[in-house]
Amino acid sequence: MFNLEQYLTDLEELTNIDSGSYYRTGVNEVQKWFYERFISLGYKAECFAPKNPELGDSYLYTKDGETEFDLLVLCHVDTVFPEGEVASRPFRREGNEVKGPGVAVMKGGCLFTWYAARE
Repeated sequence: MFNLEQYLTDLEELTNIDSGSYYRTGVNEVQKWFYERFISLGYKAECFAPKNPELGDSYLYTKDGETEFDLLVLCHVDTVFPEGEVASRPFRREGNEVKGPGVAVMKGGCLFTWYAARE
């Protein structure tokens, strides 16, 4: 069952991780968050390290290691914001809106994908 408060708590945690495109540490921290959760659902993970050492790792998640699938969902966890952006603009709620670096594109979408996979 979807729990909006838990979703927003998770989104706050993810949003408050600096993960600019060239901030490998932050991108990999977000990737680790998703890795742990997809693995807990029984997914298999394959990691792809980039040739550019500034970029974070990418992952392919498949159910039980299947190589054929009916649906492919592509998401990214990096943002366009530099390291330190979260300190000046952390996650916040303003009425029915949530704001912060990457809250909608793409951290919110990745999180929603994980929630859908979990269901």
